[in-house]
Amino acid sequence: MDTFSTLLLLLILFSCVSLSAAHNITQIKSDEYILLALKSHITSDPGNILKNNWTSGTSFCTWRGVTCDSRGSKVTKLDIFGMGLEGSIPQEIGNLSSLVYLDLSYNSFHGNVPTQIWNITLLKVLDLSSNNLRGGIPKEIGNLNNLEILAMSGNNLSGPFPRQVLNITSLRELDLNNASLHGRLPKDICSHNNLQRLKLLELSENKLEGDIPLSLGQCTQLESIYLSYNNFGGYVPREIGNITQLKELYLRYNNLKGGIPKEIGNLNNLEILAMSGNNLSGPFPRQVLNITSLRELDLNNASLHGRLPKDICSHNNLQRLKLLSLSRNKLEGDILLSLGQCTQLESIDLSSNNFGGNVPREIGNITQLKDLDLRYNNLKGPIPSTIGNLSNLSYLWLSSNKLNGPIPSTIGNLSNLWDLDLSSNKLNGELPFSMCNMTSLQILIFSNLWTYFI
Repeated sequence: MDTFSTLLLLLILFSCVSLSAAHNITQIKSDEYILLALKSHITSDPGNILKNNWTSGTSFCTWRGVTCDSRGSKVTKLDIFGMGLEGSIPQEIGNLSSLVYLDLSYNSFHGNVPTQIWNITLLKVLDLSSNNLRGGIPKEIGNLNNLEILAMSGNNLSGPFPRQVLNITSLRELDLNNASLHGRLPKDICSHNNLQRLKLLELSENKLEGDIPLSLGQCTQLESIYLSYNNFGGYVPREIGNITQLKELYLRYNNLKGGIPKEIGNLNNLEILAMSGNNLSGPFPRQVLNITSLRELDLNNASLHGRLPKDICSHNNLQRLKLLSLSRNKLEGDILLSLGQCTQLESIDLSSNNFGGNVPREIGNITQLKDLDLRYNNLKGPIPSTIGNLSNLSYLWLSSNKLNGPIPSTIGNLSNLWDLDLSSNKLNGELPFSMCNMTSLQILIFSNLWTYFI
């Protein structure tokens, strides 16, 4: 090769390197410009985090909350969670084309979500929860076909449940809690391979109505369902019993009716069952006893009637149960002796029912108990001396029953008791001197008067 050809080749190579470097500089300035545009839309930065850290004199890849790719040229993660920032989200943010993770949650961003955000098709995590954002969730949400986590709870959004979400087959977590959504859920929310990877469905505290779709039972990977505080009506779908991976089922405070389906007993991984505040009917669902993993059972104010199963806690039933809340129902019969075998219980609320008979001595076996509420029943007989075994008790409410006899001296063993209500009973005799040992006591009610211990 002659000298001229060599020089020409070197010139071409130099030009290519220069163009490549210029291209990289353009990319760097592009993503840096977008971040500075976001900073310019911040009207309040109480920690001065962006003010002092997001400065053009340093590489934007080192800025707080910013992660870049291995080349240090493109932003792949923007996480400014919980910085107390106030302002709006600029449309330029949609030009962060390599963004995989975007978390702006727990700030005070307001205004609409810019439509350009739905063009970031590489996004796997989008968390805009706990801001003051408004407007509906547009159909363009379906463009994010790599999305795994969508969280927009705690905003002032409006409109119906975004049907286009069903197209995002990669979705694992959907959190639209307290997002001012209204209308009905799509009937095919989980059919036709929709949302088959979904593990969390969080739609509590909206204005959703209509039936809970039967197809929900086809999302068999679900581990948590939160549908509380809506206006759902109709029956609890039997098909929920197909979701055998389910750990949490919250259906509280809706307008659900009918009985609790026996298929609920198929959920052998369930840890929390919360269905209080509905218009259910029928007896306590015996099938619940099969769920040995259950830790919390909340069927408060659920219109249940009849008796509790005699073996509610025997034969290894409900041995992991920590919370039992069955207040404001129409349950009757004795409080069962077997309840004392649920020794992991920390809270029992059986108030406002029609329970009769005695307070069982066996309750004294539940030494982990912190709250015991048996108010507003028809209990009779004495307060058992075994109550003194409950050294972890903070609240003991036995008012508005027909209890009689003296207060047992063992009550003085309850050194952690904070609130004691024995009013509206037929108790007699002297106050046991041992009560002087109850040094944590703040509230003591013997009649309809409140006495505060300072």
